[in-house]
Amino acid sequence: MSEWLAEPRDVRACRDERHVSVAIDAALSWLARPDALPEPRLTALGMADLNPANLMWDGTTCRLLDFEDGGLSDPAYEMADHIEHIAGRLSGVIDGEALIAAVGLSHEERERMQAYRPLFAAFWLARLLPENSGSHRNPAGTTEMQATHLLSLLP
Repeated sequence: MSEWLAEPRDVRACRDERHVSVAIDAALSWLARPDALPEPRLTALGMADLNPANLMWDGTTCRLLDFEDGGLSDPAYEMADHIEHIAGRLSGVIDGEALIAAVGLSHEERERMQAYRPLFAAFWLARLLPENSGSHRNPAGTTEMQATHLLSLLP
């Protein structure tokens, strides 16, 4: 993640290039810390792509689809991925707090999940930067909104 985020790029296409640059620098500083992320606990099957389009809800049961990148994972990591997925977070499709309650994470698992959230927020900021795949798929100002969100999550 650090290598991708640190790649030289022209952020002049952003509405607020200074704000985006501050968020990138803060994310890189955070990622460089040896204690930034918890030690993974590989105890569950994870999808590795928790786009809301990979969930099927019939009014009673939620089914998970699309496991091509899945494998053994950490439930706290998977929940952070799901809550931070840009498609669900910006659209309001996913109610993160309701999802956490429904999954039944323990207090410790919730703390670990919170520790992973900046990782995924940084990932989405990188995807939204000019010339990356998410840049042209989202409305103007999305990159700045993501920068603000990332900064709010960093300790």
